[in-house]
Amino acid sequence: MPGADVSFLGSDDLRSDNEEEDEGSDGSEEGEEDARGSGEVLQKLVELFSGFPPEVRAMLRNTRPSAVVEAGVWVRRASELPSALGRGRVLILGEAAHPMRPSSQEENQALEDATVLGWCVQRHGLNKEALRRYEAERKPRWRHVMQLAMAANSTPSATSSGLSQALLDYNTALHGATFHNLSPPLGWRLVSGVKRLLWIMALAGGYLGWRRGPEREAI
Repeated sequence: MPGADVSFLGSDDLRSDNEEEDEGSDGSEEGEEDARGSGEVLQKLVELFSGFPPEVRAMLRNTRPSAVVEAGVWVRRASELPSALGRGRVLILGEAAHPMRPSSQEENQALEDATVLGWCVQRHGLNKEALRRYEAERKPRWRHVMQLAMAANSTPSATSSGLSQALLDYNTALHGATFHNLSPPLGWRLVSGVKRLLWIMALAGGYLGWRRGPEREAI
């Protein structure tokens, strides 16, 4: 649900139309509590998904209100980004560093974090210098993406009007991420080197055998 709070549906608590009729037929309080579409949170979900396919709307109508849990989305503005996200050999990254709405760039930024951190460790070693270099590389990117994400979700009609997608496209064109090739681990480099050496030896042996063959026949 772009731009809205997150709600979780318990799939184990789905019920059929027949079950609803059985529970509500006696007019009991339990039947009234489990009536389709009742409950403030469930009704909010039904309204949010009103434009979805019939199967999705039917699933919501047949969900017990007690199975729906609404959880707020915690975000951090770019202006609230701390000056330091690590100390010593400890570092914060991913959603802990740059929480955004699910409809934004949260998962993408976490993947970028992992890539840049790997490059910094390979370049500087597993030490404090690598972590501080990571912070310096990533913070400008975080700040830019967080600003765009907040703007994309600032109006209720952002997603329906295509503004969100336009802002994300603009973000990509204006401030693309730069990645560096990662070197293979030392173990794999050693294995590759041995394989190349064996291949060269095999080729050299075949070549020498082919060259010496006629000489032995002449003798």
